Amino acid sequence: MIGIVILNYNNYQDTLSCIDNILDNKIKEDFFIYVVDNKSTNDSVKYISDKVNGINNARLIENQVNGGFSAGNNVGFRQAINDGCRYILCTNNDVLFKKDAINLMIDRLDKESDCAVCGPKVYLPDGSVQNCNKGILDAHTFVVRRKGLNIFDITGREKKYTYKSYNYDGLLYPLGMVSGCCFLIRSDVLEKIGYLDENVFLYHEEDILGAKLRKINYKVVLDPKAEIIHFGGKSTGPSVNAFGRYQTFRSAMYYLINYTKNGWFWMSMAKAVVKSGFFIKGIFNKEYRKYYKELKRDIKSFKLNAKNVH
Repeated sequence: MIGIVILNYNNYQDTLSCIDNILDNKIKEDFFIYVVDNKSTNDSVKYISDKVNGINNARLIENQVNGGFSAGNNVGFRQAINDGCRYILCTNNDVLFKKDAINLMIDRLDKESDCAVCGPKVYLPDGSVQNCNKGILDAHTFVVRRKGLNIFDITGREKKYTYKSYNYDGLLYPLGMVSGCCFLIRSDVLEKIGYLDENVFLYHEEDILGAKLRKINYKVVLDPKAEIIHFGGKSTGPSVNAFGRYQTFRSAMYYLINYTKNGWFWMSMAKAVVKSGFFIKGIFNKEYRKYYKELKRDIKSFKLNAKNVH
């Protein structure tokens, strides 16, 4: 059986559309849909409950707290594994599956036993391809990806990290991960790596998952014949406000400190870039001042506790 986990937060309209789209696809084996509501503050629970109550192979799981992307999805993952699902499809609710996309990902994992994850080719609503696959992010790449510092990206680290030159004419085996908006993963591998790391609330989940898979020598594959449309991050919203930027850089620092080995220079540069950006913005914005202090505490805590993480 295939477990399909959809995380919802205040966006039941897309969740309902995603359920309908999955049901319209002719998935070749038994499947069960787990909708995990991450403590929505609107009427999501009511509308989703009304929907799944009329579907035999779907249920709603209500989280009592919003622990973020990883923690929320892990609730659905654990339930799917307890129910005997051999593969788990993790999908954003703002995704539309084209014909046979799910079947093609299942077939790919069936064929490639050394791959733990299969992802689809991701289109944006305008028909362009979303270059969202990941290589291995290190402190050097993190720094030169920043706006204003990318002039120092003389070796094209950004392009290599996001596979921007890939034209989807065949299978892709990213060194890191496929897009976190949709991927199929083996249940036994998910258990082996201890599920998603719940120490991050949002962002860089793919980088962390990729690092966990590399540690146990599993590969990741993208099958371009499996196609989806990703309509954008309506639940999380843009990361341009203070809270969103804080979560982005907090997760980046957590990942870099705990899951990568970096030289002193580039790691120091990464920390300086993160802290200086919040310090400068904090001169004029009290929210950034607050998060600047929190980031400093976070980075110190990550360094002190790094030996205890995986």
